[in-house]
Order: sequence, then structure tokens, then C-alpha cells
Amino acid sequence: MESFWQDARYAVRALARSPGFAAAAIAMLALAIGANTAIFSVVHGVLLRPLPYPEPQRLVQLWNSIPVANVNSFPLSAPEFEAYQGHSGFQFTAAFAPGGFNLTGDGDAARISGASVTASFFEVLGVFPTHGRAFTAEEDRPGADVVVISHGLWQRRFGGEPLAGAKLSLDGRTRTVVGVMPEGFRFPSDSDLWAPAGLAAANFAPANLGRQSWRVLARLAHGVPLEQAQTELDAVAARFHAAQPQFYDAKSSWKVTAASFAEQAIAGARTPLLVLLGAVALVLLIACANVANLLLARATGRRRELAVRAALGAGSGRLVRQMLTESLLLGLAGGAVGVLLGAWGVSALLALAPPGLPRLSEVELDGVVLAFTLGVSLLAGIGFGIFPAWRAARSDPQEALRGAGREGGTRGPGRWLAAVQVGLSLVLLTGAGLLLRSFWNLMQVEPGFRPEALLTARLSPSPGKYSSAEAEARLIAEIVGRLQSAPGVTSAGCVSTLPFSGAGGRAAFSVEKWTPEERARATNVHVRAATPGYFRTLGVPLVSGRDLAEVDSAPAQRVAVINRSMAQRYWPQGDSLGKRVSFDGPQGPWIEIVGVVGNVQHLGLDAEAVQEIFLPYAQQPFGPGRGAALVVRGSGEVSALAATLRAEVANVDSELPVYGLRPMAELLDLSVAARRFQMLLLVLYAAVAVAMAAVGAYGVIAYSVGRRTGEYGIRMALGAQRADVLRLVLREGTVIAATGLAGGLAASLAAARLVQGLLFNVDAADPLTLGAVASLMAMVVLVAAYVPARRASRIDPMVALRYE
Repeated sequence: MESFWQDARYAVRALARSPGFAAAAIAMLALAIGANTAIFSVVHGVLLRPLPYPEPQRLVQLWNSIPVANVNSFPLSAPEFEAYQGHSGFQFTAAFAPGGFNLTGDGDAARISGASVTASFFEVLGVFPTHGRAFTAEEDRPGADVVVISHGLWQRRFGGEPLAGAKLSLDGRTRTVVGVMPEGFRFPSDSDLWAPAGLAAANFAPANLGRQSWRVLARLAHGVPLEQAQTELDAVAARFHAAQPQFYDAKSSWKVTAASFAEQAIAGARTPLLVLLGAVALVLLIACANVANLLLARATGRRRELAVRAALGAGSGRLVRQMLTESLLLGLAGGAVGVLLGAWGVSALLALAPPGLPRLSEVELDGVVLAFTLGVSLLAGIGFGIFPAWRAARSDPQEALRGAGREGGTRGPGRWLAAVQVGLSLVLLTGAGLLLRSFWNLMQVEPGFRPEALLTARLSPSPGKYSSAEAEARLIAEIVGRLQSAPGVTSAGCVSTLPFSGAGGRAAFSVEKWTPEERARATNVHVRAATPGYFRTLGVPLVSGRDLAEVDSAPAQRVAVINRSMAQRYWPQGDSLGKRVSFDGPQGPWIEIVGVVGNVQHLGLDAEAVQEIFLPYAQQPFGPGRGAALVVRGSGEVSALAATLRAEVANVDSELPVYGLRPMAELLDLSVAARRFQMLLLVLYAAVAVAMAAVGAYGVIAYSVGRRTGEYGIRMALGAQRADVLRLVLREGTVIAATGLAGGLAASLAAARLVQGLLFNVDAADPLTLGAVASLMAMVVLVAAYVPARRASRIDPMVALRYE
């Protein structure tokens, strides 16, 4: 231990004698380690940290799918939930439906995110109220007047006071608060309130098989693996499907899948985060290579010092240990500063993170992250220090004491380390280039409507106040009518689900005179309800037929407008007008198609246009409580429309909350936020890597020029021109660039496959991108080499000979 402290004190003094070297090395390491700390914090919080539920590995979620129609992961109906909840592989089963509630009473009306859940919901998750209680089985019935609220809503609404007698006015009904969930519990979808689902016997009737709006959670029985539970579930589902042939056609291959809840929670986040973690790991390798080059250069300058120590009896092992101690101190110092940069980086990442990235509330600099940073610092210190230490310790002390053995040129480890930096930088630059090109392609996609000067907002009429579809339709019609005549508004409309909102409902349908085989091949279509004027307001073109109109009232012939994607899928000959469809089976009632409109990129610019059918609000068959989205186009600034919209809604119903006010351009921007986030981070890391590689190449060549000053003087004294010396030095830079690019291109082609899933309309081996980034990297290295080359070409031969 005493020997270690002696080495440490000597290392500190040695580094203090070279403050510029120490500062440069620590800065590069801190930047790289800080980036690794920040990204690992997110990876740990999102991907690695166990879910905050007891035995989360036993939690599964059930999904419907129709493989033959390529329709995956959609919710279950109430009859399906009832059929599967008795499955022997499950200890508990629960159904829930995310939604919201209109909160009135004190102050302005507000919309509260929440969910309707069955009584076993909290048992499945293994999380129970910290104050009060959960629902009883008897309370899980229609008309139940109890709710459980989140810790945050309890603090905001009741100031943390005892729950005795606590009540809330929700959707026009007074409800008693019976429990408060633990702080931080917000599942699903940042919920603040949970109400009994109230599923009655009528909900489980076969007529409701097509109403697939319930998400189902289950907790596996003790000792039952997921594979066994899936096998048993397949058998139960097969029997249930066979018992309902009127809905489940034998050729449709319906399937029910029990998927790991933990995997579902992070779906879509794993690949982008692991790619970013790999990117910062490459940045760290480049920083280590750079510091190793600095140590090699410094060791050459310390050859005489090391030779004296060897002559006084220090063995090669002792010299290696001494040099490694200095490297470890540099690594730890870089790690200490990196933690500070990492803390700032975590805050920046959380601020820039796109909506929808799961579990962000669990991201923090905890003990695991600090242990990771310490481990990275120690490994980096050993990694960049071991070779320079070994090389310095094995040099001949006699040559060093005589001043012999001066090294020239970049031949040797310095050149190869610089080439490695170039190659690793090219890998990052290729990934960044591919994501840049992908994002460019994405932004060229037409959304199918005109987002400018368009304001959107959500309404959810209370079922207690508007208890029928007709009453809700009259409310929507009155609000839209008032908005259309409001000053500053050019047009207004309403739809059940906005484009880019991440929501939407699908339903199975039949076409009149279809054969059973045709029905089996049909996929679910996305069903929307819309008002007359919606397409005009959004800017969706009418392709054929007519738009929805005021005459499409409840007593009139039921009609629908479909989009071009649905028309081309089922009527490729262009004869969709006049065809009749039904959502209640092959017996009808029938809905006539009266128009076809253009496609809207409802699920995002990077998704295929889905098949959509639009029903008049006055005729929608869904019943009340579905909510609505207003779209208002103005003649001026979008922000000026917000006050008008709120005022007109309040004039119709002062207790109806308006929420989710956003310009459509903002929704469009949010739909690409995840791709922009990935692209910007990878471009940033690539820029840092390229800068480090340029510094590394410059350092190696500048060091070579300094060591070969006498040689250049002799060459010029013997008649060499400045251009000859310039070419000589640039040739060394060319060798570094060529070597690095050769290895980097091969590595880039392999690594690019890892980001294939993040790309849009560009191949991972895109030759244009590879050529562009390789050219850029070569140019950066040659520019870095030109500076010392130009200095070498201006050497005065007489001064150089005196130096020699």
C-alpha cells in the first residue's frame, strides 16, 4: 500500500510538471466519459432497471392479432377477456381502458387522465393504495361511484388531507375517493384517477366481440413460464374461436399472444438507445486512442528520465506500474469531471427527449450509474496507458542516456492509433449520415393535408350529461357551427381521432355480397367519425363522389366516406362509390360509400397510409363518450384562435373542458421528434469523434515534423523545394487517412446494419452516404495534416541544421 501511495505522489508531481498535457487528456476523457455516463443513465433507467412492481417478470399483456392479414397487437373485447381470465396459467387477470374524466366543481373544468379498470387491476400489478383501499369486487359494477386517485392529484386537490368524505365531481357525477396510490404510480398513460370498469353481463354477449377496446394484463401463476402459459392460452383461444364461427372465420387465423409486460413497456426504445450507447462507446475509444498517442509522445520526451530511474535500479515492472499509475490518475480525473458533465447531460437529454420515451421519470444518476462511470474510468486509464507504459519501459536506457535512438516520422504505433481514430470516427459519421439522409427523406413526405394556420383541440362530453350519441352529435354540431361563424375563423370541423395523435380505433367490417373467403382476407379498417367541413378544414382533397353533408342526419340513409388507400385495397377498379359495408356482420345494417378522399399519414410520416372510413357524427354507431377533436383554420396567427375556440365552447357548455390545444404543425413536428432526437445525438457524437480524430492526426504529424526538423533542413539545403517537403508531410497524412478509411468503411458496412430499423427510405449500405462521409473524413485528416506540413515547408535550412 505504501508503494502505491509513493507511485501516486510521484504521478501527481509528474503530471503537475506537464499541466497542458494533463489538461488536454482530462478534457478529452471527461467529454467522452460524460457522454457515456449520460447515455448509460437513460439506458439503465429505461431498459435495465426492473419495473416498479413485485416480480415484474411474471407480468404479461394479452393482445389480439390476425397474422394472415398482417394485423398485430390490438386490444381484446369484453367477451374475449371473460374467456381468457380463467386461464390456469394466470394467477390474476385484469382489464383496463385508458381514458379520461371531466373534473368540475372548484375552479375551471379540467380533463383528468385516467383509466377504467376491473377490480383485480391492482392485484395483478401488485401495487395497492397507500391511503384508503382499492375497489372491492362488489364495486366493480355499472354505476359505481368510487374512484382511486394518484398521489399527485391527492396533493393538488385535497392538499394531502385525510380521505374521509373526499368527493370529486366527474363527468357530471359525484364520486367518493376511496384510495390514494403510492407516489409515482401513474399507469397507464400517466393516469391520475382509476374508476371501476363496471362490466355487466351484457358486455360479455357475443354481439360485443367486435368492440375490442380492452387491454388485458395478467400475472403468471407461480412456477409457470411464459412459453407454457402461451401454449395453454392457444388451446383456450382455439376453443373460444371455434364456438363463435360467426365472428372468427376459420381462415382468418386469429391469435392471442401473451407478451412480456416489461418488453411491452420499452417497445421501440431498445434499439435507438443501444445504438446511442454504442456511439458514445466509440467516442470513448477514440478519446483513449488520442490520450494514448499523447502518452507515447510524452514518453519519448521522458526517455532520459526513465533511463536514469532504470540505471538507479528500477525494473521494467516498476516503470510500467509508475506509468500506469499516471494513466489511472488521468482516467479517474477525467471520470470525476465526466460525472459533472454527465449530470448536465442527463438533464439535457430529459429536456430534449421526445414524447413517448418510456420510464423517463426513473432516469437518474444513482449508485449503479456512478459505479459504471468508475469502472469506465478505470478501464479507460488501463486501456490507454498499458501500451505506452510497456513501450517506454522496454526502451534501451543506454541509448536514451547517450541521446541516441531519436525516432522520426509517424511510422509505428502513433500512426496506427491515428488511423484507428479515423476508422472509428468514420463508423459514427456513417451512422449520422444515414440518419440525416433518412430524416431528410422523411421530411419530404406529404402529410396529406395543409398543417399551416390550423389549430386543434380535444373535447370529451360527459356521458352523464350527454347520455346518447344523438345528444353528443348535437353538441358537436352546435360548437362547430359557432366556430365557423366566429371572427378570424375560415372553416372548422370535428373528427373523432386526429392525425398524428397516436390514437385511433379499428373495427372488422363486411362488404355486401362478399363471399366467406373474401371476408376472411379482409383486414380491420380505421373508423373515424367526422362532421361536414372536416376535410375542407384540414385540406384533404376530395378524389371522387361527395363530402359528408348536413343532410347525413340520424334518420337519413347511413353513409360513409373512405380514403384512397381503402378504395384501392378493396375496389382497385375504381368502383367503390355506391358499395355498402357493415360493422355488424354480413347481415347488415348497411352503410353506403358516397365519397373517396385523399390519404392522410394518420400514423406518422414514416408509416403507410392506413385504410380509413369516415362516418357522419350524426350517424356514428359507437355511442357517446368517444370524445372529439376540433380543427379550426384561421386567417391569421394560430395562437389567436385559442381564445376564440375556448370562448365558443364555453358559450355552449361552460362545464366542458377544452384540452390538448395545439397547432397542427406542432403535432406534425412531434410525430418526427423521436427520429430528430436520435439524429441530433448521433450527429453530435460523430462531430465530437471527427474533431478528436482530426486532433489526433494533427498531433501525430506535428510531432513527426518536430522530430524531423533536421531532416527537412538537410533536404532543403540539398535542393528540395518547399512543395517537396509539403508533399512529403502530406503523404504521411494520406497514409493515415487511407489506412483508417479502409478499416472504417468495412466496419461501417457492418455497423450500419444495426441502425437499419431506424432508417427511412435509405439502405444501410447506401453508396452515396458512404462516399460522402468517406470524402469528408479524408478531407478533415488532410486539413489536419496540412497545418504542420505548411509549417515544415517554411523551415529555414540553416536554423534546422543548427537545431540538428
